[in-house]
Amino acid sequence: MDFKKFRSLQLLLLGLTYSCFYFSRLNLGIIHNQLALAYNWDYSAYGKIIAVAQLVYAIGVLFNGPIVDKIGSKVSIMIGMVGAFTSNILMGITYYIAGSSFSFGAEKYTYSGSLLLSALTIVWSTNYFFQTLGALSIVSNNSKWWQVKERGRASGLFGALIQIGRILVATLCPLILLFLPWPWAFFIPAMLLAIAFLFVWRFIKESPEEMGVQYFNEPATHLPIKEILKKVFTSKVILFSSVLAFSLGAIRNGIEHWYSRFFASQYHLPNNGLGKFAPYMMYSSLFPLAMILASLLAGPSSDKYFKSGRFPVISLSLVGVLLTLPLLSLGICNPWLASLFLVLVMFFLQGANSMLMGCLPADISGRSAASSTAGFFDSSQYFGGSLMGTIIPLVLDHYKKAGNEWSYWPLLMIGPCIVALIISTIFWNKKPRMK
Repeated sequence: MDFKKFRSLQLLLLGLTYSCFYFSRLNLGIIHNQLALAYNWDYSAYGKIIAVAQLVYAIGVLFNGPIVDKIGSKVSIMIGMVGAFTSNILMGITYYIAGSSFSFGAEKYTYSGSLLLSALTIVWSTNYFFQTLGALSIVSNNSKWWQVKERGRASGLFGALIQIGRILVATLCPLILLFLPWPWAFFIPAMLLAIAFLFVWRFIKESPEEMGVQYFNEPATHLPIKEILKKVFTSKVILFSSVLAFSLGAIRNGIEHWYSRFFASQYHLPNNGLGKFAPYMMYSSLFPLAMILASLLAGPSSDKYFKSGRFPVISLSLVGVLLTLPLLSLGICNPWLASLFLVLVMFFLQGANSMLMGCLPADISGRSAASSTAGFFDSSQYFGGSLMGTIIPLVLDHYKKAGNEWSYWPLLMIGPCIVALIISTIFWNKKPRMK
């Protein structure tokens, strides 16, 4: 097969594969309202699960980044898929064992209360650890197939493709909950991962060299881990960009893991009511499309108008986020307005995120350390997400009695947005090395 045709098809397959990772990672964000009702959880119970899981993800990408650079992307992504598949199956099984008892020595325990919460936290955190291998592997693989001048376009296409996962999460999960018990919102993503695993095993190639093509001036070498870490941690741009990533992660995860609970709680929806609530269904249909559009605009704009400069696109996107968050806080009294402003926030946020995670790692570090740099950025994002996962439930529980807790939700993300905007503006003129 022609080289350029093959890499385009491989990009398509990797995009669909990562959509399956998304589906199996973000599904709990839709389901947790059912868990809260079933087990009488307050906001902090879900906050504990997601905060610990994101902390594990943050540590996992730091740990796994150099390993992916060492053992290769194809093997790594397959390991990640097996782990994510197993974790989702185990999450679904908890539905059937909740309330049951078991003995350990002379003691008898029941799967309920804090024990059940701890078990779910461990399983979901394990899922997040294996999810890191999927994210890092795909960044690493793409860096070997696309040159700097092409990466904006490729990143845009890839960013658009993976939004299929968000479409599945936001629209299919509520429909699953309407017709099936909630464990199937874990089982079905696991099934899709299993199918994607077979395609990755059969078709994905590590680099153009496997096709006998020398597409880069630099060979696809594997540096020693010590050299990779030195390359990452001695770069001023990488270190400042990690703070930018921390801030973006606080915003993205602050919205992504809480929007379904926002609709259910703010508008007093009955159990399984998301799939029947028109403003939510409008949001769940439009925000992935808005993120696809943002990805398709951000990548080519970076290459065409800013000569492959990524920071201008990040800065302009963050201005949009900063202007929209206060409007969301003011508009929550109307579900249609809230849905519209949430779509706009996700549109602008994706423009920044697609540049940060899709292009900058390979631009700054080259092919040999792309996944390590992506891991550093991703880790920073999830440290930010873990912090926000701790702060949000504290604020919501504090203002719950007053009945206006959700008006404070968007305002919590303004501070991180300002920090990210300052950093991206400082590096506005920073360009990648053209290799």
